[in-house]
Amino acid sequence: MIAHGRSAAGDGGGGTFSWDPSSTAGDDDGTIIVPSTGTGRWVRIYNGPISVKWFGATGDPTRSTAAQLTEETTAINKAFKVASLLTYQEASPWGDGATSPAVVFPKGHYRINGTLDPCQPMGGSSGPANGYFKIISTDQAVIEQTDAGKVIINGANLAHNLTGAHEVWISGITFHGGLNQIYFEGHQGIADITIRIDHCEFHRAADYAIKTALTGPDAGHYDGIMTIEDCKFYWCKFCVSTYCDHTVVRGCWVQPGKIPAAISRPEAIFKNLSGLLDLIECECPDPDMPVPGSGPASFRWVSNYGSFSAERVKFGGEYGGMPIVHHYSSPRASGYGDRVSIVNSQVWCDWNLDDEAAVVLVDGVPQHIVFKDNVGPWSDLHGLSPAGVPIPDGVPIVKVPSFGAVHEMRLATYLENHKQTKFHFVIQPDLQGGNQRAFPSELLRHVNLIESSPFPVGTLYTPPTSNTRSSNTYAIPSALRAGFVLLVTASVCPDNLASGLYRTAATYIVTMSTGYYSPAGDNRNVARFLTATPVAQPSTTFGGSPFPQVTIDATFDDAYPAGYASWDKHYFPVAKDMPQPTQLKVTCDSNHGSVAATVACISVVPIHGVPSSEEPSS
Repeated sequence: MIAHGRSAAGDGGGGTFSWDPSSTAGDDDGTIIVPSTGTGRWVRIYNGPISVKWFGATGDPTRSTAAQLTEETTAINKAFKVASLLTYQEASPWGDGATSPAVVFPKGHYRINGTLDPCQPMGGSSGPANGYFKIISTDQAVIEQTDAGKVIINGANLAHNLTGAHEVWISGITFHGGLNQIYFEGHQGIADITIRIDHCEFHRAADYAIKTALTGPDAGHYDGIMTIEDCKFYWCKFCVSTYCDHTVVRGCWVQPGKIPAAISRPEAIFKNLSGLLDLIECECPDPDMPVPGSGPASFRWVSNYGSFSAERVKFGGEYGGMPIVHHYSSPRASGYGDRVSIVNSQVWCDWNLDDEAAVVLVDGVPQHIVFKDNVGPWSDLHGLSPAGVPIPDGVPIVKVPSFGAVHEMRLATYLENHKQTKFHFVIQPDLQGGNQRAFPSELLRHVNLIESSPFPVGTLYTPPTSNTRSSNTYAIPSALRAGFVLLVTASVCPDNLASGLYRTAATYIVTMSTGYYSPAGDNRNVARFLTATPVAQPSTTFGGSPFPQVTIDATFDDAYPAGYASWDKHYFPVAKDMPQPTQLKVTCDSNHGSVAATVACISVVPIHGVPSSEEPSS
């Protein structure tokens, strides 16, 4: 028998049916039809996906009464029940592996008022719940939850003895409304979880659009991976909360909704509660935030309790942004610890005036921080915000905020309590400049300066101002104004600048550090100026002339502190608010008669950081 529709021709519920006179199967209202009288069954002939329209779902957005919304919900759940009954559990050495027919949503706008349950019992009411399901639309069907307090797809129905979604694929659906639009719950005992969500759109979720939750005494993490690819998030309160060992968000557009004025600090657009969260090739434009100074403090893109990585991601935009990641977890007692990595990205993060930074260390310091090859952190905001709040000059890369465990303990004490931990940080120069340091000086001892390249590496040429003296000046990145160790090589041309016959004049190891030191208890800073130790020089003469004398000094953008003409003393007390050195000046004096033998190039290579908290020796 060929049915042209379920209620009307062309409504999508039709199909080909075969009469089975001996069947006693129950009526499922879509694939098995029991006649009103007599024995036997009409059985739908099909192979492959199951359409929700077979079971009475209409996809008609004009159906809006409570009864109609309930009918739509019930019809879709009937399709999920049949798919669960047809899921084939494969006997394998690992006790898992299954195939399940996909539940398909043809083109339409499906309005519901209840939760959709794809995890119904396999093999009957007494069987375990189906953790293997596929939900697909090739026509970008819309599923709208009209009840803001209910989930759309419940991927873990514990009432059916489900210990966690096991193998899930959701593709091509546009979700609208509801509390969570895709929700998973289970405990960490289940392994080999794979969740794939692609080509979906998520609109106006009242909480996290995609959320995983844990239950049970061993709650900690999911042993699996969740991949969210080529999706769009529009105006959801938050986007993804995950307990998975590995969550990958790739090629997605993430447009947050208007940030509410009152919001708790633990919330973020992405919440990584365990494992590794990767954002790859995503667009995260500037959110619709309140006016600076009147909006929520500490809102951010990511709350990280594990490891977080961003690569080729655009955060924020020309009108500002918000902090990229708030980090909460402490280093591990042994082995490799958590990591925060932002590379090859564009970073705008300066709208929350209390903690604007790329990485904010709230309750812990990750063992690895990598921030390199990025544009920013920066802003197009200058002077005063619309609320008249002064905007700081410069945006730091790493910051300890005015709240959280790290602030309360003080960063130096926190690091001392983890002195057995091997920290490793690679942090690019502070390209923004200004008065903000790129990262707290207490972290400097753990920064790999060669990888971080805070100084120009290579050679620079400065035309001579006379025939006996020439200088090169290097800007000192704010991250290094507390101290550094450099290898400085000065080269001269013995004949003339046009010859290109540059010769090494001298190589120096140069150190500088500033430290807080108060033997008298008067809360003063003590600054140690540069010391330059020659490690290689040819001889006392060079080209028949006296050997060029290389001097190294530090200068300030601001005036020198009162009473001090320069920094050419080893130690001296100054006020705590003494300006930091901003430039490194290398000068070469030579005596070559009438020949302009001057510094042709200077190479500066960072070697290692010096902790600013180091007390100088007498």
